[in-house]
Amino acid sequence: MFVGTQRSVESEGIDRRDAYINNYYDMFINSVCKNNKNAVLVMQVGSAVMPSGWDRKVKGLVHMWLAGEAGGSSVADVLTGRVNPSGKLS
Repeated sequence: MFVGTQRSVESEGIDRRDAYINNYYDMFINSVCKNNKNAVLVMQVGSAVMPSGWDRKVKGLVHMWLAGEAGGSSVADVLTGRVNPSGKLS
């Protein structure tokens, strides 16, 4: 499932009031996790988000930031295991 923040909450020139996502998203995530034990959450937000318990319920979590137009195909490659987004040091 994909969740994100609305433009009215997080955009250039706007400071967020808190680090939580919309309450409706919380209910959506909890409902999906209740019915699907293998749910993967993809968060498309521009800053950190405080989970409200659902982080222990999802099988996987991808924080893709604000990836723009090509973000969908990039996250599909991550979810299918085609690419590994981990950083590497020399």
